[in-house]
Amino acid sequence: MFDEAKAFVLSRPLTFLASAGAVYVAFKIKKFFTLPSIKPKPGIHKFDYKPDTVYIYQFRRLKNCPNMSPFCMKIEIICRVYGINYEVIENAKLRSRNGTLPFIELNGEHISDSDLIEIRLRQHFKIPSLPSEQEAHATALTRMADNHLFHILMRYHCADNIFYKTFLELLDFNPYIIPLAIPFMKQTIGGQIYKNSTSAIGDFEPEELDELLHRDLKVFETVLEDKKFLFGDQITPVDAAFFSQLAAVYYPFHTHITEVLEKDFPKILEFCAMILEIIAIIIIVLYLLKLIFWIFKTFFTTPSVPSTPKIHKPDFQKDVAYLYQFPRTNTVPNLSSYCLKIETFLRAFKIPHEIIETPSLRSRNGTLPFVELNGEHIPDSDLIETKLREHFHVPNLAPELEAQATAISRLVDNHLLGLIVKYKASEEGWYDALLRGVPGPNFLKTILRPIIKKLFMSKVHARVGLSIGSFTEEETELLCHKDLVAVQNSIRGKFLFGDKITSADCAVFGEVASAYYPFPNKFQRIIDSHYPKIREYCDRIIAELWAEDFTK
Repeated sequence: MFDEAKAFVLSRPLTFLASAGAVYVAFKIKKFFTLPSIKPKPGIHKFDYKPDTVYIYQFRRLKNCPNMSPFCMKIEIICRVYGINYEVIENAKLRSRNGTLPFIELNGEHISDSDLIEIRLRQHFKIPSLPSEQEAHATALTRMADNHLFHILMRYHCADNIFYKTFLELLDFNPYIIPLAIPFMKQTIGGQIYKNSTSAIGDFEPEELDELLHRDLKVFETVLEDKKFLFGDQITPVDAAFFSQLAAVYYPFHTHITEVLEKDFPKILEFCAMILEIIAIIIIVLYLLKLIFWIFKTFFTTPSVPSTPKIHKPDFQKDVAYLYQFPRTNTVPNLSSYCLKIETFLRAFKIPHEIIETPSLRSRNGTLPFVELNGEHIPDSDLIETKLREHFHVPNLAPELEAQATAISRLVDNHLLGLIVKYKASEEGWYDALLRGVPGPNFLKTILRPIIKKLFMSKVHARVGLSIGSFTEEETELLCHKDLVAVQNSIRGKFLFGDKITSADCAVFGEVASAYYPFPNKFQRIIDSHYPKIREYCDRIIAELWAEDFTK
């Protein structure tokens, strides 16, 4: 048989090469048009498990801190606080279905992602919830800690050589090799952390990042007030989430975070000390990130924020905000939730502005929207809101309410967004709306549609996975309901905080409206079936600010 095959190849080499090439091309085409999907759950590793015992798979502990992963620490704290029987299995090789740690096994079931783990543990072990309004606030604060503050802290975390030294010591590197290996680790692991961070929250100058850090910490300090923990005298899951994020960077190393906490937030350090007294030994995680090899010319390149571009409106009017955003569509003012959020903010607070629709211009960070105000380029919707509030003296809420408003904004902008984008990208109506804004003949759009869908789905799958995690359809819906319950329970009147629209209303409206109104989709069906209060809330904002701009 082998001799016959060999004879065929030798007698018809061109035919063989053409056939092999055709098979290769067919394979590549099939792979290109295969939409991203969630990996199936792996088999369990603990066959002789004890009933109702949680097996936590995580990185091995450190000498001066139990673990370098805030998410591993969070899960172990929850188990300790609520008296759940658990066993830690330290392993540097095993990973969850999503390729991450921690994951748990409970009664023969594999459960990945710390957020899903928390939900399952609360359901299975009947962990009591807070009152509905406090539970909504707690969910928002958890999203803020895990999906915004985490990425800020990691940016500082990976900028210091001690982080990489600790990492290499965990891998039992020769002490004489470690100083030589640190630049390589900084380029590979540090570059990947930087990429993940910018994908999740945006790219910022050091002073901008410090401003965001202080703003997030101020929210938690305001909520804490004089209480022992965030919601009273008992530790709750949100305490575990917030403590874990801080402990992962404060206790193992001395960094910029250490100085900020000791100088500006002593109350938060007292909170951490109380947590330590109760849980004794806490777990933190070292992220084992796959080494990425770069070509020589980029080997020692340190990631940096792109330089601020020149303004596009040199003949600007004083105190007029020029909002650069995607072109409008015929069913909703903007398909981008962030663009819709900022324009809603400008309308709500009667800030003089001019809309500049652009399919090609981008901010310093490569995104839309961006604003030009008095000759200054301002990227990122969060920075835009902060600068506009400062410049136009937009009044703040009472400190506690302002803290809640910031947490709700983080929930929708940094977590719910990822879930909504998945729903958008799975609907054909999304691509109809997207292609309507692209110039060119319809027949060409029809030809390009499957390619655009494939590229967009792949990008969504990758970015959402980096920012909040990869989930099945069932898990996505479970997390979506958790976020929407928090939003609905936060509506205390006509709007979130009474009869006046706040910046948090603009954020919530931007996310929900940009997905609910343009075309039928699963997110719309979830709102209609379970959250009429949110739909009515959005309708009220439309009536007040967008009466002639939405069509159904």
